[in-house]
Amino acid sequence: MRVYSGIFFLLLTVILPNANGVELAQNGPGQVLLFPFYTAENEWESYINITAPNTPPDKATAFRVRFPGRGKSFTVYPSKLQNWRASIRHIKNPPSTVMRVAEGDCVVHEDLTVSLPGSDFEVPGQRGMIEVYALGEFEDQGRTCETLAERWQPGGLWDIDPQRHLLPGTGALIGELIFINVKEGLAASYTATALNNLKAEFPHTPPGSTSPNLAEADPIAVVGGDELIPSSGEGIDAVALALSQNRKTVINDVILSRGINARTDWVISYPLDPYKNYKPFEIVHGISDDDFSLLVDDCEAFGARHRDRPTDKRLDMPIDINASVFLWGDGESNFVPEENAQDVQFFIAMCGSVNVVSFGDNEPILVRDRIRPLPGGLSPEPKPIPDALQNSSYSLRWSPYPAEFPEGSGIPRPVLGFRITTFQNGTLDDGRTLGNYAILRPHQRQ
Repeated sequence: MRVYSGIFFLLLTVILPNANGVELAQNGPGQVLLFPFYTAENEWESYINITAPNTPPDKATAFRVRFPGRGKSFTVYPSKLQNWRASIRHIKNPPSTVMRVAEGDCVVHEDLTVSLPGSDFEVPGQRGMIEVYALGEFEDQGRTCETLAERWQPGGLWDIDPQRHLLPGTGALIGELIFINVKEGLAASYTATALNNLKAEFPHTPPGSTSPNLAEADPIAVVGGDELIPSSGEGIDAVALALSQNRKTVINDVILSRGINARTDWVISYPLDPYKNYKPFEIVHGISDDDFSLLVDDCEAFGARHRDRPTDKRLDMPIDINASVFLWGDGESNFVPEENAQDVQFFIAMCGSVNVVSFGDNEPILVRDRIRPLPGGLSPEPKPIPDALQNSSYSLRWSPYPAEFPEGSGIPRPVLGFRITTFQNGTLDDGRTLGNYAILRPHQRQ
């Protein structure tokens, strides 16, 4: 069934024998993998594992790793039957965030230098997102990492014919990211979100190239067996439709307990932020000393009104605020919510591609600093959840307002993420057992 999404088209339905377009494969395998969050803050390290389980035993699947919006990418040419594993961590001398290859040949960078297992190279930012693109099956044998890099030199084999020795292949990748905090004895993991059928195949471009990327997807999404064509005609909106699955509410748990030192963070990532804005309001702040220009951030409202439901202890979060926030150079702020939203108990702005919302009055788990409450007096204390919610467990439902942005586009908010809860009890059994645990659960959509 094909449906045109948006207010500029009448709904047109066509029965198709086989729907074909950008499709969510959830945990994989997939042509593209999205890792919505990594961190190297607060003593955490992020371990990435990428496999191509359907690749024939005599071949290997080459893939591109991108840090979207950060200007960093590289290509991995593994040997046959190899996984590729790497870690992201922060080092103090000199202060930088580095990736260390743990397993798998070979990484080729934009400047055609190479990284082998055991080597480090710098990556942008202590927190962020990662994209991975399957480039095809690599059938060449008897090569070294250095000779592969030489093929991208001017006049080299791939400079002349980039598809040489690459077959389209299955494009079936699976990814996992594991958070490990050795100091606290904590670990948790999630599986990368997988997408299929963005294109028939991605081009084999030089390492460091901005292509492939999500904006190159064909402008058709498959949701619930129906083909959806965004009214914009843009491939990135087809990706947004596939990610949102026409579901407008994000659901997960919050667990807080001082007795067992339980605390919870929510990670809310906007994987398409580097491509297009899907956030409904702006924060205008600062005046440049040079040209008096205003700085504008695209932001999302994350707030809650508490509804008394003692039976199931549920906190509903219908965000029906139409907000504009202006922060001028003199520090004056003006926050104007709708009149029917006066019972909002807290309200913060998520303005980053990746956002970590910490609940209760604890320090954040995954990052150094909590998101500051939005100015204007609604939340004067840095406590995103009121004290009334301490020592309890809740199911949280966050319904962004407006449900679609741009309004009338037919595209619910394309967000990914999870909640992580840690229980840090020190040691038990007279010091013989470490009593620290971490639980990670991806957000559900409804």
